[in-house]
Amino acid sequence: MKEENKEISSLTCLTIDQSCKLISHEDILQIQELQEFKYQTSLEYLSLNLTSKSIGVEHAIQITSCISNLLNLYELKLYLSTNQIESKGAQALGESLQNLKNLKQLSLYISFNHIKSDGLVSIVEGISYMKNLEKLTLSANQNQIKEFYQFGKFIETLQDITFLHLSLAQNWINSEGIQHLCEGISKCSKLKYLTLQLQNNNLQDEGILNLSNQLKNCEKIEYLNIDLTNNQVKEQGIQYLSDLIQKLQRLTHINISLQINRFQTNCLHLIQCIKKHQKQLTNLSLNLYNNQIAIEGIQSLFLQISECKKLKQLELNLEKNQNLISNIQFSFKNLEQLQYLSLNIQQNGFRLYFKKKFINKCFLHCKRLVHFDLQQ
Repeated sequence: MKEENKEISSLTCLTIDQSCKLISHEDILQIQELQEFKYQTSLEYLSLNLTSKSIGVEHAIQITSCISNLLNLYELKLYLSTNQIESKGAQALGESLQNLKNLKQLSLYISFNHIKSDGLVSIVEGISYMKNLEKLTLSANQNQIKEFYQFGKFIETLQDITFLHLSLAQNWINSEGIQHLCEGISKCSKLKYLTLQLQNNNLQDEGILNLSNQLKNCEKIEYLNIDLTNNQVKEQGIQYLSDLIQKLQRLTHINISLQINRFQTNCLHLIQCIKKHQKQLTNLSLNLYNNQIAIEGIQSLFLQISECKKLKQLELNLEKNQNLISNIQFSFKNLEQLQYLSLNIQQNGFRLYFKKKFINKCFLHCKRLVHFDLQQ
């Protein structure tokens, strides 16, 4: 056993995947072997997948105590979604994370665990000790979280962060919560890549105003991904979101999802923000499924997109907007750099002759196209 430990202690990378199986005593013993290495371990990368293992509080405490000894970790991926670690397990995890001060990349998946607000705060407090952290992915969907004041305060301490991916769908985020969350993010002065997955919350136009006002300070952002699916965003909220996009002058990637908000719009504000970034935009994704967008708005939207000469990837979902798409015009003449195109215009009165014309124009001008997907 000592000889085996000597060999294992020289590892720099380790992946353990035990997802979708009930956790056993043997699983815990295997993970606890890491504890024997303690300070002499050279482990720099650890990926531990324990998704859907029926892990309760006790096992969560055991697992996290093992991780706390891996002081030389550079990157940690920890998959704990769909368990029952609750607030106490999350607190233990947060305390363990405090020891991992050398981490530069952390991916933590803790969705569907009933950790609530207190549990999330404990975890983010632990993360705040990682002063060298550059990349953070935190997925905490459906955890009954509604308080974000402390969350924001701890996030703002991550001064070296350049990549931030927060997935907080199906919680209880309201206008005040998004204000605190984005206020913390706005203090991360090196941030270049930001993803906020906020589906199925309680965000209305006031919340989008708070989000926009805070994130305008993130002047270095180049990649922006915001998912507001199934909230209560209306025309005014779209204007606030568009104001934010126009303010972020370095954007090259824009990914916005507003599906199932059931708003009425002529797309004027979205058109303006696309026009603002025409010269440098390389990736554009707009998901406007199941709203009420006027036909003239879609036409104007297409016209502005056609002027994005550096565009390499384009994804548009306009399904179920009750418009006669067959009447619109789309020019591909300037999209010579386009490599990826996905367009969904189902349930919009699409006609066969338009499809043929559309495809012919696309392949005539987009010589670099390697992916083409047209749903109608």
